[in-house]
Amino acid sequence: MLAVLHVLSSLKLGGAERITLALAKHQRDEGMDAQILNLGSEDDFLVTVGREKAIPLTVSEVGSSRVARYAQINNLFKQFAVVHIHSPRALQFIAPLLPLHNKVRFIYTRHGLNPLRGFYWKMLHLCARKFIYKATFVTQSARDVFKREFKWPENKTVVIENGVYIPTGTIRSSTYPLRFGSVGRMIGLKGQKNLLQSVATLCGNKAGNTCEQFELHFYGSGPLEEKLKKQAEAIPGAAIVFHGEVSDISSIYNNLDVLIVASETEGLSMVIIEAMAHGVPVIATRVGGNPTLVFQNISGILVEYADIEDMQNAISAFLQNPDLIHTYGVAAREYIANMFSLDKTHQAYLTQYQEQSTTKAQPKPGKKIYR
Repeated sequence: MLAVLHVLSSLKLGGAERITLALAKHQRDEGMDAQILNLGSEDDFLVTVGREKAIPLTVSEVGSSRVARYAQINNLFKQFAVVHIHSPRALQFIAPLLPLHNKVRFIYTRHGLNPLRGFYWKMLHLCARKFIYKATFVTQSARDVFKREFKWPENKTVVIENGVYIPTGTIRSSTYPLRFGSVGRMIGLKGQKNLLQSVATLCGNKAGNTCEQFELHFYGSGPLEEKLKKQAEAIPGAAIVFHGEVSDISSIYNNLDVLIVASETEGLSMVIIEAMAHGVPVIATRVGGNPTLVFQNISGILVEYADIEDMQNAISAFLQNPDLIHTYGVAAREYIANMFSLDKTHQAYLTQYQEQSTTKAQPKPGKKIYR
């Protein structure tokens, strides 16, 4: 039985965390001993979700003695053939332990596009490269950025796209009021303030009752939550609901007609993939991996980042023709089912876990090899 330990810097609600939980659960269903190490806190939102899925989960608590944490993690690593690291912050913390485990295969997955410029990150990745078998990326663009910044050789990097469970069932038709939604952390780069500004413009339109034709739902939390709530309160007549963090993914997308992703940057958005898998079309900014998921006027609508009028027009397109929700939703689910199934992602990682290494130790210059 192949034993794999997934290492996360936290289990707060986020795309990388959700795909890791889903992958670990699928791997266990396939007969692997997949477990999770959380470097965050016992109170992290998704810790309970992981345990509900019967995934063995160890928490190395933030704030505990660093020496005690390293001893705990060092002993844990001895039990696994593969350690799968899922964030730069996780790599940063466990890096001192990498040289102690030459029998462990370390896989390092970058779920985002952040180039991590700066001397510290360059040195960390330079030192860690020797001990990491393969760095994987959820998009080709993320791989290109990483190779440009850190100069890793071609044979140590590979693209493995995220996948999701594909629900079954009929994709519904929609009636007024239409339910638009934002799912994710409430931070600046997610662009929720621009979305609210577009809604304010629509609701300020005196030419009709546009504001009565839709609702806007926010799922998630973050440092900007209170500012966004105040911004929403200032929009007269708008039905805007803040749900907080919700762990049941299906309950989120069953309550939405259209997902809106207003981000400044994205890798391969798990939120978009999840929504499309549930037959929910998407309005998304034309950044990062979004255009590889959302096809214009087929499975959704692409807009320019921070273009208030562009976003307003995209929302209006669905309000003027609600039948698009069913048409685009059918195309969205079909595309995700063909390209981004969870089993496809599992098989791609399994190849990296098990493939025969082609790296051979080379003698140091000047050293004589006796046979």
